Amino acid sequence: MKNKKLVCSIEVVFCAVIAYVLSLIPLQFGIIDISLGMIPMVILGLRRGFIPALSSGLVWGLMKIVIGSAQILSFSQGFIEYILAFTFAGFTGLFYKQFIKGNHPVRVIILSATVGTFARFFWHFIAGFVFWGQYAPKNFPAVLYSLVVNGGSALITAIVACIFCVLIYKLQPKLFSASK
Repeated sequence: MKNKKLVCSIEVVFCAVIAYVLSLIPLQFGIIDISLGMIPMVILGLRRGFIPALSSGLVWGLMKIVIGSAQILSFSQGFIEYILAFTFAGFTGLFYKQFIKGNHPVRVIILSATVGTFARFFWHFIAGFVFWGQYAPKNFPAVLYSLVVNGGSALITAIVACIFCVLIYKLQPKLFSASK
């Protein structure tokens, strides 16, 4: 039992590190930012479940703060965007039980990637209009600007995560299964 928990804990940290490294790859197109870090979050969520995925998301967000790649304006903005948002990326694990039952795994992967990505970007959207709204173009409402920026980033990130996770599943399905 101890060994299983240790292995799971190592996977949680390992996926957070991979997510962090992947998020360093610059994939910005204008104001849209694609986060490849969601790919390991989907794999971990479907491999280990909700709590490990939430934990990995939290570690990912904390790494961004500790390493210094976070853009923090205030404590509350930092908390929302790096603690809440990244933890909510772990919502990919909500579909763990459906996935391990083996019914329609590709659909479950797509659902997991989409829900996890939009759960994360919901908090970026909130922070976007509350804290970053002052940077919206003139005569462009901050809420709408945040919706365009964060909604666009979430949509593209979810599509990319779906594509890559389905491809990984097709090529290496065992990667999505924890050893018994």
